[in-house]
Amino acid sequence: MSNAAVQGEGELHYVTQYSPAQSRSITEVVIEALAAVSGEDPLDLPPLYEAVDPDALELIVREPNAAPQRSCFIGFSVGDWGVIVTGSGEIQVYAQR
Repeated sequence: MSNAAVQGEGELHYVTQYSPAQSRSITEVVIEALAAVSGEDPLDLPPLYEAVDPDALELIVREPNAAPQRSCFIGFSVGDWGVIVTGSGEIQVYAQR
């Protein structure tokens, strides 16, 4: 995990919102966000599990009603991109070049 990803440094390129009510997992939504911002096919991206524990990612967004204002987040890097996933389900993708 890089400090840039954790602090949100770099140019913000993409923001999306995940909801646990969706039929997709948070990891799928993160991969889609990275594919959208990078212009790459999701299958051509580095494996997400090499950057972050998918179970940890699921844990921070699994119970949306556990706290009205969740302040936890996970930050990590995938290739040239920094990603922050907040407890409220917001996904931010930053350029780290």
